[in-house]
Amino acid sequence: MKTILIVYNTLSIGGSTTSLLSLLNEIDYTKYNVDLLLQGEGEYNSFIPKSVNILPYFVPSNKQLTFKKITSIKSILNLVKALYYDKVLKRSNVRSQIMSLDTLRYCKPLIKEYDVAISFIENLPLYYTVSKVKAQKYITWIHVDYIGARLNANIDKKYINKVDNIVLVSNYCKESFNKCFPFLSNRSVTIENLLSNKLVIQRSLEPINYTLPNIKSKHLKFVSTCRIVFFHKGLDRGVKALAQLKKEGLLRKDFAWYIIGDGKDYNKLNSMIKSANLTDIIYLCGAHKNPLPLLKQCDVFFLPSRYEGKPMAVTEAQMLGLIPIVTEYASAKEQIINNKNGIILPNEDASVYTFFKEIMISDSIIWDIKPNVQSYDYSNIQEYKNIEILIDK
Repeated sequence: MKTILIVYNTLSIGGSTTSLLSLLNEIDYTKYNVDLLLQGEGEYNSFIPKSVNILPYFVPSNKQLTFKKITSIKSILNLVKALYYDKVLKRSNVRSQIMSLDTLRYCKPLIKEYDVAISFIENLPLYYTVSKVKAQKYITWIHVDYIGARLNANIDKKYINKVDNIVLVSNYCKESFNKCFPFLSNRSVTIENLLSNKLVIQRSLEPINYTLPNIKSKHLKFVSTCRIVFFHKGLDRGVKALAQLKKEGLLRKDFAWYIIGDGKDYNKLNSMIKSANLTDIIYLCGAHKNPLPLLKQCDVFFLPSRYEGKPMAVTEAQMLGLIPIVTEYASAKEQIINNKNGIILPNEDASVYTFFKEIMISDSIIWDIKPNVQSYDYSNIQEYKNIEILIDK
């Protein structure tokens, strides 16, 4: 029986978490002995199958880590460097890379040796897996469009070069990665994020102790579920567009946009909504362990991202019959047939405004597309076979 280690950050709301849980539910535990190593506690820990052996977290507690960092000159210098990339160069993902490497200094190595070690997401899990874990084979997942995310390839090069296989979640993401690491193109492979239609429908039927505000009085209902981070998810684009339409007297009173999630720009988003007097149109609903029962009450899944890899939230929404309306990220055309089972907008602020203006005048395009969405099969559990091939070869 092969021993496998899977390293991940936290099982919090997000597409990569959904994909990992789908994988853990598909693994043949008569063939593989699986250990799961997490950075810390997450909302979805209870969804881990009982056959998985959960190891103690590989990062010290927040209290311990903070003390170690504030008493280290090197950590303080790394923080200054990270803040420079974030605040001056506007490259927040590089900040995450730098701080992940700094945190790596305080993580203890694993003693056990594995047949296969998998880092299921970029940054700290990748750095930890290849530098602190002994294995016969290393595989890493990268869930983002590497160029679009503006990651620093020089930081990752040392670690990715030690990996035997690099999994990208879409063909476009693979092309993006290969442009940054052409010498690793023979090790990169596309395997889509796993997602089961049965699992999504099942989760959407779970009871939830929350009611969407004014849901019964709203005719056209948009919803977004994501981390509230402007430079990535672009929610500020939508607020600015609706604020402009309100000034022009074109905003429909029966329109609603529900935003489910949390993140570093939550307070900033809340202030924008209040300043534009849009609290009766845009509703911040907070983070929910399982947002799917809320999603299925809406009509449109709205994702105005500035960049993405291959967001599973889009496919989950399609499975629930919602129309995804997105700005054109790397793999948008791999998920959506434009004007058939979703709408792809040019990835610019003006296109968001123009689209909102059009549906305020007439929302017929929404209702024309909606019946088509459920006629497609979005499940891709067959991708699991490709993961087994990768593990076994």
